[in-house]
Amino acid sequence: MQKISKLMLAMLLLVSMLVPVLAENKHVYTPTNIDIAVECDEYGGTVELYDESGTKLQEINVSDKSSGKFTVSIEEPDTYLYTIRQASVANGVTKDTSVYAVSVYVYGDASLKLTPHFVVKNGTEKTEKVLFHNTKPEEPKKEEPKKEEPKSTTPPNPQPPKPDSTPPEPQTVQERIQTIFTRPTGDKPLWPYLVVCAAGVAIAAAVIIKKKK
Repeated sequence: MQKISKLMLAMLLLVSMLVPVLAENKHVYTPTNIDIAVECDEYGGTVELYDESGTKLQEINVSDKSSGKFTVSIEEPDTYLYTIRQASVANGVTKDTSVYAVSVYVYGDASLKLTPHFVVKNGTEKTEKVLFHNTKPEEPKKEEPKKEEPKSTTPPNPQPPKPDSTPPEPQTVQERIQTIFTRPTGDKPLWPYLVVCAAGVAIAAAVIIKKKK
């Protein structure tokens, strides 16, 4: 009986020594890093990551139309809950106040490898990614002032008078005769002088005829 008791005691002692070792080896997984992507489709901002207790873990700055990521180290299978929100944006930009809840389900396999599975929600709506849509009010378009055309200092070229193309009205017989017997200046008529000349010529001719007789 004493030998059996001593043997049982030795076995129990051996088991008590092996159990912690086996338990420790069973839970030793290969640590892995998981990335939680964040995107700003228009204007960027400062984005923060919180754990389920409300403690801020990380903060990153995401540029306009760009993306960033939070990197978290995981050491064992479990469910990890995170909250992502924006802290600030640039002046003149309206901040997207969405708050994303990210649940990370981490599974371990027989090779002690950890595999994460993500579930992202914006409020109660499930989404594919963490996306912030910051906006900026449109500035009114400035009307360009109208350019005044420089005033020309060159005087306009005077146009020569156009000749009168209206044909003259036909003259009467009396007007034609008066025109013939009128000086070019139009001051006095010429017919009295012509009558005198004709009379002188007639007298001279009469004298010559008498002498011949």
